[in-house]
Amino acid sequence: VSSGRTQLDQLSMMARVNYRLMDKYLLTLTARRDGSSVFGAQNKWGTFPSVALAWIASNEAFLENSNLIDFLKFRVSYGTIGNQGLNPYSSINRLNTTQYVFGPNSPTIVGLRPSQMANENLGWETSVTANLAVDFGLLNDKINGTIELYRSNVDDLLLNRAIPATNGFPSVLQNIGSTRNQGIELSFNTINVKKSNFTWMSDLMFTSNRNEITSLYGIDADGDGVEDDDIANAWFIGEPVLIEFGLESDGIWQVGDDIPAPFAPGDARFKDI
Repeated sequence: VSSGRTQLDQLSMMARVNYRLMDKYLLTLTARRDGSSVFGAQNKWGTFPSVALAWIASNEAFLENSNLIDFLKFRVSYGTIGNQGLNPYSSINRLNTTQYVFGPNSPTIVGLRPSQMANENLGWETSVTANLAVDFGLLNDKINGTIELYRSNVDDLLLNRAIPATNGFPSVLQNIGSTRNQGIELSFNTINVKKSNFTWMSDLMFTSNRNEITSLYGIDADGDGVEDDDIANAWFIGEPVLIEFGLESDGIWQVGDDIPAPFAPGDARFKDI
């Protein structure tokens, strides 16, 4: 009934160095070089380095004979990673076919129409993430867990931006602005009872994340010294990427109210802000 064919080319190179000193200090250096055909001609390649350090404190002499701490490790990392989660041909003009009949005796005519606006500047979305964590085991490994703090700044987000319909397209895929994710993750595993034929374990997890837009287009059209929001796309600096934006409800119009046209009793009423 139908068929299709696409081509997607990807190429990745990675180098990694691991170093361990005295079973206490660990270092990892990583560098990635990634290329993808989904991006514009000048932005197909991205370079993403990272570094991680760790200290196994429980291997130090002052903790070797501890009755409380079985394992204690501190970790810190900083690095970048790229997002290329796009369909093939996302950066170029595309055409769709349309079939049409001109009158009762016309054969079916196949025509072509533009279906996607090109963006030759389309490139990698980049995340820069910093992590600070501690892993621990206590009381003969009856209590194990991880506490982790993180912050991730994402630049050049790959988003479909709504544009005026006079362009011939409702939206265009662009690298837009920056966002920030930050939060904490806690996980604990406890062995409450351990017998030869019965074991009771508990797993507890807690996460908290805050997401916000930190920049959009760098435009201050009204000259108030603050970067402008994008109301058409419901993107607001300092707010999450996905939010509910609309009129604020104020109940419904009641019989006897001074009701402005074209409203009637029972219609929704909204606050004038």
